[in-house]
Amino acid sequence: MALGLRLLSWEWWASKSGLVASIRRAKRDSTGAEVTRMVDRQQIATNWGTRGFSCELWTDRPGQRWEDFAHPTDELVLVLEGKMEFEIEGQLHHPPAGDTLLIPAGAVHSARNIGATTARWLYGYRQG
Repeated sequence: MALGLRLLSWEWWASKSGLVASIRRAKRDSTGAEVTRMVDRQQIATNWGTRGFSCELWTDRPGQRWEDFAHPTDELVLVLEGKMEFEIEGQLHHPPAGDTLLIPAGAVHSARNIGATTARWLYGYRQG
């Protein structure tokens, strides 16, 4: 995902494949004009799938904390909405909505909704 993108809004809608989470993202082009594009869950799932990862949706209430996990496989996370904090091997990360974060296999990590609203994020594990 490109850096410097910001979340404009999120939408939920039903499609033929079921409920699709999407985020509307914007960035500035070389002239300074704002360029908007949609990033949806199916596109992310397809991209992650080509990289060998699953893609699932997770929802956390404000204040929810998941502490000190480790998995035998790499994990990807992507925040759709809300303010999440990920701690990986003692280092704090606050990814903006739409940016992908890799959690290496075996790394002790935590996920925390540090915002005042519900957080929705995608996660996926390396398969195979």
